[in-house]
Order: sequence, then C-alpha cells, then structure tokens
Amino acid sequence: MPGTEEGLIVRTEHLTDEMLLIDVGHTTIVSDHPEHMGGHGKGPTPGELVKGALAASAALEIGRMIERDGLAVESLGVACSTGFETVRRDEGPMPSTTMLDNFQLHVALVGNLDADQVSAIENAAGNCAVARALSAGIGIEERDTFKQEPAKRASRATSHLIEQMYANRPAPGEKVVQPVNTQTAVKAEYLGDGRALLKWSKTVYLAEEKREEGQVPNGAQPELLLLAGLSACTSVFVARAAAMVGADAEVRVVSTGVIDPASDRVRIVKTLEVTGELSEDQKHTLAYFGDNCAIGETLRRKARIAVTVDLIEPAGGAGVGAVLSAMGTDARKIDSHFEEIVCDDGSCCVPDLDVPASPEADRAS
Repeated sequence: MPGTEEGLIVRTEHLTDEMLLIDVGHTTIVSDHPEHMGGHGKGPTPGELVKGALAASAALEIGRMIERDGLAVESLGVACSTGFETVRRDEGPMPSTTMLDNFQLHVALVGNLDADQVSAIENAAGNCAVARALSAGIGIEERDTFKQEPAKRASRATSHLIEQMYANRPAPGEKVVQPVNTQTAVKAEYLGDGRALLKWSKTVYLAEEKREEGQVPNGAQPELLLLAGLSACTSVFVARAAAMVGADAEVRVVSTGVIDPASDRVRIVKTLEVTGELSEDQKHTLAYFGDNCAIGETLRRKARIAVTVDLIEPAGGAGVGAVLSAMGTDARKIDSHFEEIVCDDGSCCVPDLDVPASPEADRAS
C-alpha cells in the first residue's frame, strides 16, 4: 500500500446516532447511515468508504496507465458493489457479524481499445493498491484505552437500532445478498492528473494520488479512505454498544496504516479512545464491539475481487480525444451504463446465490 510506510493516519469522532466526523488527510468527511437505519443520510456509510477506497484506487491505477501509454480513452468510470456474508459468533455479546463479501469492480470506458488493451486495464484494476491489500488480508492491532471521567458529551447510537441489529438474522453461515442501489454502489469518475470524483450517498468527494512535496492536496488517498471505513465502523459499533449497556461515553478512534517490514503486508494499528464513567463490564462490552466490528472482520479476511470491463462507443463513433475528461456527453454515457449493468437484486454481484435481499444486511455497510 504505497505511502503507508510514512504513516497514514485517520481520526474519527462519534457525533450522534449513526453520524461520525472523520479527519482524513487534509479533509473532513461526515459518515452516516440512512434514516431507516437510525441515521440521517448525511454521508457515506463505513462500508461505502471501503467501496469508495477500492473504486478510487482502481480508477487512479487505470488512469495512470491510460495517460502513460497514451490510450485512446476519453472517459473512465469505476463502480464498486459487494455482496454480504453473515458469520455466527458462539461467544461474546455480539451474536453475529455481517461482513462485506465478493467485491465487484465494474469498469466502464469510452474510447477505442483493442482486446489486449482492455485486458491490461482489467489487470490494472485488480492489482491496484487497495485491491492488493484487501486480497492479501490486513493485519489489525487493536488498542483500547478508557479514560475514567464524566463524558462531556454523551455519544450513543439510537437505542432502537440496537434491538433491530439482532432481529431476523440469517441462519449460521447463510449468506445475504444486499440490493445494489444508490446507497450501496459507489462510483468513481477519473478526472485526470491523478484525481477521481467519488459519488456516494447523496454526496461527492475528491480522491487523489499522493501529492508531491509542496503541493496542497484537495482530497485523500484511497488508502486513507480504507482506514476511514475501519475507524467509522469501529466508532459506530462502540456507540451502539454504549446505547445497549446504557453508558454515556465519548467515542474516538485513531487508525494508522503501516507496512510490516518482515512480511511487506499492510498492518493497521487501531486505537479506540473512550471517555466515560464506565464499569469494568461496560468497558469489556464496548471493547468487544470495537475489536469485532464488521469492517475490521472484512479487512482481516482475504477478499474476493472480480473485475469486469465494458468498452462504450464514443459519441460520433470515432475521434477520441487524448485527454481524459469526466465532463460532457461521454461521461454521462458512463453513468447511464452503470444504471443498466448494476442490478436491482444483487444477483449480478453474487451470481451463485439467489437468496432474497434482506434490509437487515445493509447494517454492516
């Protein structure tokens, strides 16, 4: 994961209900869940942050190749969607965890390319930095700190959500397919010059490559968004647990990404910081939820990532410009294409399953 050897760091603070404030790079992101999940729909969910990290990383990797090799591509977009898998827990206060499963990268290009060039683009997407990290599995070191003093601001999720969390769970080991819709499919449009525009949950965000010294970044590296997803998921899981045990607590999470020199694998040090007058049992419960959040479990596993590449005929059929652009008619053709290829019931994302979609499944996203 390029850049992690210098220490990528993300800070997250729980605000209210499902809403979180994330300091990522030189920017701030508000993460939230939709209203039907107890949130306010003000920003991307933790799962969408992870999918955005993968989509942006793939878009930037492909964009570099196109610009380096001078390929005849005018517009480039990448959509990321997933399935879900619920794993039963035999011990602890959390009976099950629903994790992201079967990542799907849908690459759409407007341009004139031959079969070998399309194959190279497919390979580039599957070997981008975030895809490599997810495929290898990420080591996470958990650190929990508790400050035993009154919380200045109560930090709980909505109590009714805790009751719903464990309702209508699938049988042990059963997979659940989540519908792919505007809340779950994340899109990245390549803007050129190492920048991509992410579209998620009614908001947009700029992701970009690491800037040279002296250049002021306008967005965050995809790797930082991966850390943001983990931090956000941890924060909201702990806030939900605080509601469950009736504790007033301030919840913050700091995640730092590094490379293990012994194995060259990505390792994340995640520190949970909780302030509040808590009993030992309450501390144990909050730490358990934080250490076993859905995104954490997702990152520890070796993810399966599939890539499809679709070539779209340019407007007018020929004369593709040498400069990539996310504006204009051809870019709108990519948006329309995604609406056509991303299914409504999740069957295209997990083709070997026909399990009915469950609204409970998107609790992990």
